[in-house]
Amino acid sequence: MFLRASPFLPTAGLAHLSSDPQDERTTLVVVSINGSNEKVIAKVPQRDAGFSDPTWSHDGKLLAVAEYVPGETSLSHLLVVPVDGGPGRRITSDEYRGIGEPEWLTDGTGLVATGVLSKLVSNEQFEYEDRYPQLWGFPYAGGSPHRITNDLFRYHGGSSVSADSSLLVTVASDLVSAIWVGPASDPDQARAVTPLSGHYVASKGLTWTGAGKIVYWTNASNAVDLIVMDADGGNPRPLPRDLPFTAHPDACSDGHTLLYTGAYANKCQVMRQDLDGGRPQPLVAGRYPQCSPDSKWVVYYDNGENPIPRKISIEGGQPVPLTEHECRRAGISPDGKWVACVDETEKLAIIPFSGGKPVKLFDLPPTFDFIPEVPMRWTPDSQSLVYAVDARGFDNLWAQPVEGGPRRALTHFTSQRIYYFAFSHDGKQIAIGRGTPSSDVVLISNFR
Repeated sequence: MFLRASPFLPTAGLAHLSSDPQDERTTLVVVSINGSNEKVIAKVPQRDAGFSDPTWSHDGKLLAVAEYVPGETSLSHLLVVPVDGGPGRRITSDEYRGIGEPEWLTDGTGLVATGVLSKLVSNEQFEYEDRYPQLWGFPYAGGSPHRITNDLFRYHGGSSVSADSSLLVTVASDLVSAIWVGPASDPDQARAVTPLSGHYVASKGLTWTGAGKIVYWTNASNAVDLIVMDADGGNPRPLPRDLPFTAHPDACSDGHTLLYTGAYANKCQVMRQDLDGGRPQPLVAGRYPQCSPDSKWVVYYDNGENPIPRKISIEGGQPVPLTEHECRRAGISPDGKWVACVDETEKLAIIPFSGGKPVKLFDLPPTFDFIPEVPMRWTPDSQSLVYAVDARGFDNLWAQPVEGGPRRALTHFTSQRIYYFAFSHDGKQIAIGRGTPSSDVVLISNFR
């Protein structure tokens, strides 16, 4: 439970979030500093909604929270609630998503918070104007929100405003990354084929097409794009982008079908699109798709809380769960017989592609890197499983033979994290998304 004290001494108290046992909804509660006079002052309207940690106004009369509305695209509202009672007031419209913990200006005229601006373009679709969280100023007494930052950095979490509201301190995050390509038999020989100065290149996906090209995710500008290029980095071009958000691309071996996670009809869905263009079509509600080697099936996860891998025909139909229990980051073997994933006990499990209980379990190293979203990869001969291992702040790829025995290092890098990697369909090459994350404290003036 998070407690935050009021700065206004005559009515000193604490604010915290609680779960109502009767209807399982999150409530905003204030209580006197001695623990008495507990009072619920706000409750989320729906069971799946929630609040951010509360923030007191400097006069102690108001609390501000970010209210998260149910839906898989993180619709948010900034809600201001009187401490002494009365209805709360939303000071944002439906255009904002992912609003972070707000901070009051000293004079109470407004708040600062991170958020992603979007706009509805139809009953089912919206467009992002921001592609990642930026800092915004939200007036309380009236007026329009204004953008404080507009750059390639991500702004997450809270911020702090000086006593006279003339300075703002926050944290800006960045990832400088590139794609490296080399022989699958010796990944140490990989070389960068995209500029080493790229931002967020391949951090949410890369894949090989059947024709030997690479499709990768990038957020290097104020746009989310899927780029297709030659294996040596030549002839890059963005794929047609009809959706506000895409991630985790996987190209089928048939040479023309691309799968990815996309925001469609206000939810995350597995999308299917032709590599030559054309309007993307939703296949099933879910994320993290992977195409089977025969291009007939898709393994994916639904949008529920329990990560159970499922498969569905690439033509659509009824999804089939592959196992009864949690198993994350499912990856299909190149021979199409097996699926590897990380089970609820943090072991590496191998299950039949037809579904069922694990036939083998392997211990993962203590420094197994859970940060990347990459599915479990197999060596091209289906004899080993490949994953990233953290080596004191940088990653290397290791292979675990499925017949047992000790794992072995495939790479011997001495810097950078690994965010995504994939073997080509012919098994001859490997592409690796590598980068260096950074976070800096930023001081901003003249932001009002």
